[in-house]
Amino acid sequence: MLKRFRSGLFYPSEIINYRFEKKIITILYLLVLVILSALPSFIIMFGDDALSYADKKVIREAFRNEDVPYKIENYELIYTGNIGEDLFVLEFADDLNVIMTTESEIDLEISPFSVDTFIILTKDKVIYQRTLTNIELFSYSDYSTLQNLSFSGAVSDDYDFWSVVFPIINQQLERFSLFSGFVNVAVLFLVSLVSLVVLGLIITFFQKLFIPYLNFGSIFQLMIYALTPYVIGQLLASLFGFSLLSFVGILMTVIYASKLSRKLIQR
Repeated sequence: MLKRFRSGLFYPSEIINYRFEKKIITILYLLVLVILSALPSFIIMFGDDALSYADKKVIREAFRNEDVPYKIENYELIYTGNIGEDLFVLEFADDLNVIMTTESEIDLEISPFSVDTFIILTKDKVIYQRTLTNIELFSYSDYSTLQNLSFSGAVSDDYDFWSVVFPIINQQLERFSLFSGFVNVAVLFLVSLVSLVVLGLIITFFQKLFIPYLNFGSIFQLMIYALTPYVIGQLLASLFGFSLLSFVGILMTVIYASKLSRKLIQR
């Protein structure tokens, strides 16, 4: 694989040597490219899930000076306000909302095209909801520190309040990331695979215009190796935040494909 990687990245004229090799080898090489292409996202996905200082600051400032007439007493959410309406909604960002209600269940009408995330505090538990996903995160009784907790501490930005809440949030982030991590990896891997295959097919289509007498599959098999500069350019652009490298990568892939076509014509 290392030899093929070197050829695909630095010596495009050598790619023609892999014209008659077994297809399983090319498929394995494609999978290696997929992994490299998705690597930056994998790193972010499995990075530190704990709240950063900036995250905590955003949460604290969102609650500060808000009217949050609720408290948890004997592991149940209680409304302490004077008005009749028992529903509190707080928008942290454009797509993150916190809802509090003393009802045991709440029915939110969410569009399947919505990207909004809802953290819902009900009578005895906390629910995560997004489009068609509805997951019970935990019950208040799961944490002894939540036996008696007043949200007035959030309003006044009380240290004791947040010292109880933030560790629970961190624990749930870690648990939830494990729950969704494998699904996200599978989706990310599939998206990367499809994008590389589609790009390979497009390049193969244009190269076949110049060498119509060759089998499409044979050309496509070689073009997989020519995708190496594109993948490495994408990888370096993501890791170092230098988008020009992505453009250089795709340009090199196009040039390598053209050189490879000329080599095939000569043969």
